[in-house]
Amino acid sequence: MEKYFELTSKLIKALENSKINHLDISFEGFALTLDKSISNENPNHTSFKNIDINTENSLENNEEDNENVEIFKAPLLGIFYKAKDPESEAFAEVGKTLKKGDTMCIIEAMKMMNEVKAPYDCKIVECLVQNEEFVEYNKAIFKLEKIC
Repeated sequence: MEKYFELTSKLIKALENSKINHLDISFEGFALTLDKSISNENPNHTSFKNIDINTENSLENNEEDNENVEIFKAPLLGIFYKAKDPESEAFAEVGKTLKKGDTMCIIEAMKMMNEVKAPYDCKIVECLVQNEEFVEYNKAIFKLEKIC
Protein backbone atom coordinates (compact mmCIF):
# COMPACT_ATOMS: atom_id res chain seq x y z
CA MET A 1 0.00 0.00 0.00
CA GLU A 2 2.90 2.33 0.77
CA LYS A 3 4.17 2.11 -2.80
CA TYR A 4 0.84 3.55 -3.98
CA PHE A 5 1.23 6.60 -1.74
CA GLU A 6 4.68 7.26 -3.17
CA LEU A 7 3.32 6.88 -6.70
CA THR A 8 0.37 9.15 -5.90
CA SER A 9 2.68 11.81 -4.48
CA LYS A 10 4.82 11.76 -7.63
CA LEU A 11 1.76 11.95 -9.88
CA ILE A 12 0.37 14.93 -7.95
CA LYS A 13 3.66 16.81 -8.30
CA ALA A 14 3.82 16.01 -12.02
CA LEU A 15 0.19 17.07 -12.56
CA GLU A 16 0.70 20.35 -10.68
CA ASN A 17 3.29 21.46 -13.22
CA SER A 18 1.41 20.30 -16.30
CA LYS A 19 -1.47 21.61 -18.39
CA ILE A 20 -3.45 18.43 -17.75
CA ASN A 21 -6.49 19.02 -15.50
CA HIS A 22 -7.75 15.47 -15.04
CA LEU A 23 -6.00 12.11 -14.73
CA ASP A 24 -7.48 8.60 -14.39
CA ILE A 25 -5.10 5.68 -14.00
CA SER A 26 -5.60 2.05 -13.01
CA PHE A 27 -3.46 -1.08 -12.94
CA GLU A 28 -3.05 -4.23 -10.83
CA GLY A 29 -6.12 -3.44 -8.68
CA PHE A 30 -4.99 0.16 -8.06
CA ALA A 31 -7.11 3.03 -9.36
CA LEU A 32 -6.42 6.75 -9.01
CA THR A 33 -8.38 9.81 -10.13
CA LEU A 34 -6.85 13.28 -9.87
CA ASP A 35 -8.76 16.41 -10.82
CA LYS A 36 -7.20 19.83 -10.35
CA SER A 37 -8.67 23.29 -10.46
CA ILE A 38 -6.97 26.66 -10.63
CA SER A 39 -7.70 28.99 -7.73
CA ASN A 40 -9.41 32.22 -8.85
CA GLU A 41 -7.64 34.27 -6.16
CA ASN A 42 -4.19 32.97 -7.03
CA PRO A 43 -3.80 31.59 -10.58
CA ASN A 44 -0.31 30.26 -9.71
CA HIS A 45 -1.75 28.00 -7.00
CA THR A 46 -3.16 24.59 -7.91
CA SER A 47 -5.56 22.79 -5.60
CA PHE A 48 -6.85 19.29 -6.12
CA LYS A 49 -10.60 19.10 -5.72
CA ASN A 50 -10.84 15.35 -6.14
CA ILE A 51 -8.38 12.66 -5.21
CA ASP A 52 -9.83 9.15 -5.27
CA ILE A 53 -7.64 6.14 -4.58
CA ASN A 54 -9.03 2.64 -4.87
CA THR A 55 -6.70 -0.30 -4.18
CA GLU A 56 -9.28 -3.05 -4.09
CA ASN A 57 -9.46 -5.51 -6.95
CA SER A 58 -11.75 -4.37 -9.71
CA LEU A 59 -15.17 -5.68 -8.73
CA GLU A 60 -16.58 -5.19 -12.19
CA ASN A 61 -14.12 -7.77 -13.53
CA ASN A 62 -15.14 -10.30 -10.86
CA GLU A 63 -18.88 -10.25 -11.47
CA GLU A 64 -20.89 -13.02 -9.86
CA ASP A 65 -22.72 -15.53 -12.04
CA ASN A 66 -25.91 -14.61 -10.20
CA GLU A 67 -27.32 -11.43 -11.74
CA ASN A 68 -29.15 -10.65 -8.46
CA VAL A 69 -25.81 -9.93 -6.73
CA GLU A 70 -25.05 -6.22 -6.43
CA ILE A 71 -22.26 -4.21 -4.89
CA PHE A 72 -23.34 -1.99 -1.99
CA LYS A 73 -21.13 1.08 -1.56
CA ALA A 74 -20.48 3.20 1.53
CA PRO A 75 -22.87 6.17 1.69
CA LEU A 76 -20.29 8.24 3.61
CA LEU A 77 -16.68 8.08 4.71
CA GLY A 78 -15.63 6.99 8.16
CA ILE A 79 -14.79 3.99 10.31
CA PHE A 80 -16.69 0.79 9.44
CA TYR A 81 -18.09 -1.28 12.33
CA LYS A 82 -19.77 -4.69 11.93
CA ALA A 83 -21.45 -4.47 15.36
CA LYS A 84 -22.58 -1.83 17.86
CA ASP A 85 -19.76 -2.80 20.25
CA PRO A 86 -16.95 -5.41 20.37
CA GLU A 87 -18.98 -7.87 22.46
CA SER A 88 -22.11 -7.74 20.27
CA GLU A 89 -23.00 -9.99 17.34
CA ALA A 90 -22.32 -8.53 13.89
CA PHE A 91 -25.31 -6.90 12.16
CA ALA A 92 -24.61 -8.62 8.84
CA GLU A 93 -22.70 -11.87 8.53
CA VAL A 94 -22.11 -13.72 5.26
CA GLY A 95 -25.20 -15.79 4.52
CA LYS A 96 -27.47 -13.75 6.78
CA THR A 97 -30.80 -12.56 5.33
CA LEU A 98 -31.86 -8.97 6.01
CA LYS A 99 -35.12 -7.15 5.45
CA LYS A 100 -35.22 -3.70 3.87
CA GLY A 101 -34.29 -1.19 6.58
CA ASP A 102 -32.37 -3.64 8.80
CA THR A 103 -29.02 -2.32 10.01
CA MET A 104 -26.09 -3.75 8.01
CA CYS A 105 -23.26 -1.87 9.73
CA ILE A 106 -22.30 1.38 11.43
CA ILE A 107 -20.03 4.01 9.92
CA GLU A 108 -18.57 6.48 12.39
CA ALA A 109 -18.02 9.93 10.91
CA MET A 110 -17.11 13.01 12.95
CA LYS A 111 -17.87 11.11 16.21
CA MET A 112 -21.40 10.35 14.95
CA MET A 113 -22.48 6.71 14.70
CA ASN A 114 -24.46 6.31 11.46
CA GLU A 115 -26.44 3.11 11.00
CA VAL A 116 -26.33 1.90 7.40
CA LYS A 117 -29.60 0.20 6.45
CA ALA A 118 -30.29 -2.54 3.92
CA PRO A 119 -31.69 -0.92 0.75
CA TYR A 120 -33.91 -3.95 -0.01
CA ASP A 121 -34.57 -7.50 1.20
CA CYS A 122 -31.22 -9.22 0.68
CA LYS A 123 -28.74 -11.88 1.66
CA ILE A 124 -25.14 -10.96 2.52
CA VAL A 125 -22.89 -12.67 -0.05
CA GLU A 126 -19.60 -11.07 1.03
CA CYS A 127 -18.31 -8.32 3.30
CA LEU A 128 -15.58 -6.49 1.39
CA VAL A 129 -14.04 -4.56 4.32
CA GLN A 130 -12.67 -5.41 7.75
CA ASN A 131 -14.10 -4.29 11.08
CA GLU A 132 -12.74 -0.87 12.17
CA GLU A 133 -11.39 -0.19 8.67
CA PHE A 134 -11.55 3.36 7.30
CA VAL A 135 -13.85 3.47 4.28
CA GLU A 136 -14.07 6.20 1.66
CA TYR A 137 -17.35 7.48 0.30
CA ASN A 138 -18.59 5.15 -2.45
CA LYS A 139 -16.17 2.33 -1.54
CA ALA A 140 -17.62 -1.15 -2.08
CA ILE A 141 -18.40 -2.62 1.35
CA PHE A 142 -20.85 -5.49 0.71
CA LYS A 143 -21.96 -7.87 -2.01
CA LEU A 144 -25.72 -8.29 -1.63
CA GLU A 145 -28.06 -10.75 -3.28
CA LYS A 146 -31.51 -9.31 -3.86
CA ILE A 147 -34.35 -11.43 -2.55
CA CYS A 148 -37.45 -11.08 -4.69
